[in-house]
Amino acid sequence: MLYDCAIIGGGVAGLSLAILLSNENKKVILFEKETYPFHKVCGEYISNESIPFLTSLGLDLSILDLPNIQQLHLSSPSGISIKRPLQIGGVGLSRYELDYKLYKLALLSGVEIQHIKAQQVNLINDVFEINIGKENIFTPPLENGSYKINDKGKLDKKQHIEKYKQLKTDRENQSVQLKNMTDSFKKRTTNLRRLFNEEKQIRLHADEDSKYFKLEKLDESGYKWRAIIYGPPESLYKDYGFEVEIKITGNYPQTPLTINFITNIEHVNVNKSGDICMDILKNQWTSSLNIRSILISLVSLLSDPNVSDPFNNDLASLYSDNRDKYEKKIRESCKKYAIKI
Repeated sequence: MLYDCAIIGGGVAGLSLAILLSNENKKVILFEKETYPFHKVCGEYISNESIPFLTSLGLDLSILDLPNIQQLHLSSPSGISIKRPLQIGGVGLSRYELDYKLYKLALLSGVEIQHIKAQQVNLINDVFEINIGKENIFTPPLENGSYKINDKGKLDKKQHIEKYKQLKTDRENQSVQLKNMTDSFKKRTTNLRRLFNEEKQIRLHADEDSKYFKLEKLDESGYKWRAIIYGPPESLYKDYGFEVEIKITGNYPQTPLTINFITNIEHVNVNKSGDICMDILKNQWTSSLNIRSILISLVSLLSDPNVSDPFNNDLASLYSDNRDKYEKKIRESCKKYAIKI
């Protein structure tokens, strides 16, 4: 039987990969010789930076009553010990439970799981053949395992795979291309770590920022946020709040986030669709900018519109030609659409 991908080994990595591929409509089979659930010797520590990824797979750890781990404690047989705080921290969860939950998620996502040992793997005519005995031979164009394969086609547990690789199959031309996935994996890891650190800073400065905006995360991955920004007291938008939506891509912070007004607002640098014209969201974007700094800049824009680069030409014309009508139009719009504070 032919599959898009075969995975040898049903640990955390194998099960996670199986779920990701199956969610992309790939036909996936996974081989695990043990039957779930089963115990494994493991530190049973999950860093907080990994929680958004597990949530994206469908595993919500927040509903579990897990021990919170914030300190590393090392001790010697003589009784000497040291304690150090963990900067990121994490939670404790046994591999018995973690693997079992991922196993059930994999089944729900459509992964076929065989509780049998893969005996031999051969690459024949650009197709992997995985032998699991006399009954069946599976021939997936993409194979993933914890170990390399030796010259005799046996699984070699002494040689660890060091790089993530993907086989891109061209079925019409019967060719296979090998692609190194190390760079994309690193980008994904950097992206999640960056978002986790930003969230920490947002919580740290929540009290001082509360006079400027209120921020809420819409999903556990940290890719969607919603905020209410408050009109500065010296601006025409004072005493009103405006809802904005923030979206982040997998290439962040190399590429800018997107932010749009949900609340209708009359502003020189905001068009009718809620799109915002700010240089720091375009050609002046740098990776040092973040969610919090963009929101603070947006609040500042309410006080000091950039008339030289308008996104609402009609309002910009009123600003230059008839300041009274300009101010009246903004106040009427605030009264009609904005959130009264």
